[in-house]
Amino acid sequence: MRKIAGSTYVIETGITVPVYFLNDKEVVLLDSSHIKYHEQILQEIEGAGLTVRAIINSHVHYDHVGNNDYFRENHGTMVITGQLEATIARSIPLVKTYYWTGTVNQIAENYKVYPMTIDATFAEEESVVEVCGAEFKIIPLPGHTPGQCGIVTPDDVFYVADSLMDEDMMMKSKLPTTMDWEVDFRTKEKIRNSKHAAYVLAHSGVFETIEEIVDKNVADRMKRLARLKELLAAKDCWTREELTQVLWDRLGLRTDRQVSQVIFTRNIECIMTYLVNTGELTEGYEKGIFKYRR
Repeated sequence: MRKIAGSTYVIETGITVPVYFLNDKEVVLLDSSHIKYHEQILQEIEGAGLTVRAIINSHVHYDHVGNNDYFRENHGTMVITGQLEATIARSIPLVKTYYWTGTVNQIAENYKVYPMTIDATFAEEESVVEVCGAEFKIIPLPGHTPGQCGIVTPDDVFYVADSLMDEDMMMKSKLPTTMDWEVDFRTKEKIRNSKHAAYVLAHSGVFETIEEIVDKNVADRMKRLARLKELLAAKDCWTREELTQVLWDRLGLRTDRQVSQVIFTRNIECIMTYLVNTGELTEGYEKGIFKYRR
């Protein structure tokens, strides 16, 4: 566990988890990481004799809520989540609608965290969540998901969740999960203009200043858009299936997991919706086949 400022620390697994010390024995987690990092999280928390009083979730993607249930059941932890994200996570059909467009059975089988149990909610607007007298500021950061929020600890450390990635993650990411690209660009600019003591990215790392990493994230998105436009210029009309197949090959994807392919298809739809909304494409059906046109 590494100290960032005051009583704010981070656990650095494959996902960076901020930890705020209420006192010598009790902490608040900002997200609880992926279930695959369960043992490392427990070693850092229980190995130090700590109790998790609360988890404040930035959003409810499975890699951010994977250890919620363990701490609820074993520490009596209160799970606190934004109202919209809580509504989604409590219902597998809504998880299917908003996040992963597989079948309900596929989601239940692959993502054991749903439906989630949530003890308290907050409005996804600028507000404050209080835990044992400590105040955590809520900053809306939609785009990656409809209701993602950033969280500022009492030490003025700003956890921006999945709004930004470090350079290593940008290189590894084939196609970032972003539900609304237009809103996400505005969120990145909002973070760029903010002033805080430190910034924590879930994927991953800690930064004292944020402007440079925001600029790199925006440049990465613009590069991805430029490459997609070059591909689309090859012809005037694309079916959704043609585009998915070409991008799959271009990006060198190899997974045979159906759920991963479903997420990939959803991510393509999101970036194509951005190009439609900006007027660079039109979309529609022709004899029952969905097509994009330049």
